[in-house]
Amino acid sequence: MLRPSQLLKLRWGVVESCMRFSEYMAQWINALSEDATVSVCGVDGNHTETRTLNSKRGEFPGENLEKVIFWFLFERLRENPNVIVDAVTEQRKHVSVQGFNLLLTHGTDVKSLENAAKQAMLLYNEPIDYLICGHKHREQEYVSGYTDQGNSVVVRVPSICGMDEYAQRLGYGGKPGALGMVLESGYGRRCIYPIALR
Repeated sequence: MLRPSQLLKLRWGVVESCMRFSEYMAQWINALSEDATVSVCGVDGNHTETRTLNSKRGEFPGENLEKVIFWFLFERLRENPNVIVDAVTEQRKHVSVQGFNLLLTHGTDVKSLENAAKQAMLLYNEPIDYLICGHKHREQEYVSGYTDQGNSVVVRVPSICGMDEYAQRLGYGGKPGALGMVLESGYGRRCIYPIALR
């Protein structure tokens, strides 16, 4: 919760909202694991920063509720053999899925989609096939280069909360949503499922 106006709209306080969200996600992941093996990882975002003592964005990077959420998920789901939770959150998460390099980030630091994957390739000294970010509350995609596997693609996912007054004032945002992406070994992105939330 970055602004007092958001806090006033909450049904519960920040701490209880975090607790309820963590439990909801644990139940959802547990149900999903009945049909598949599930790997779960997360990145720190600006909306989960606590910003204590009137601090500015990024001033206390360790003070982020994502760390609490993923610690909770790890503890709650540790006995489930079909779930692997990476309890460590950070600004960026570099993972491999079906032989493809993915870089996950909230997107707070992504100023230009056109250059995002290129900058990430320099940072990690290896190709980034998919850079997946959020932050702008809207769905967007951009081809940022080429790797041995195909295009280097930046995918911006929509926000589950959709449009708010702040995003509208800045001229970005969209309907609430999520994306599911299927990656096939040796092929890459087979399809994307846009998920409309209401």
